Amino acid sequence: MQILIDGVPTIEAISPEVRRYLPINFGYRTRDYTVAGVYHAFQRIRHMEVETGRFLSDDDVQQRRRVTVIGADVKKQIFSGLPAVDKEVKISGIRFTVVGVLKKKTQISNYSAPDDVTAMIHLRRWLLW
Repeated sequence: MQILIDGVPTIEAISPEVRRYLPINFGYRTRDYTVAGVYHAFQRIRHMEVETGRFLSDDDVQQRRRVTVIGADVKKQIFSGLPAVDKEVKISGIRFTVVGVLKKKTQISNYSAPDDVTAMIHLRRWLLW
């Protein structure tokens, strides 16, 4: 990736993306969602707005935090009316703290699952799986 950034000065943001369908659990509720391993630039690339909390950061990686940002529908289905930020969920049995919830977004087309039904974690955390 660094070769692309250094070699193409017009690149403003770049992020790899790895996706897998995994169970997300909060309390007694468990559902399968798309979980994406991404870099913080993914927010800018996909025009994601955070409704509550924040998006992923490089500081999360440096501090070795297991954090996630969840889509609006994930929040609605897993947490119902409860606040999600600062709560722990289990993604495929591993604990993550929810640091942000995305604002609901209309997507006419996508190549996998809509952002509303996706949870994002930092790619470096993903690679530790």
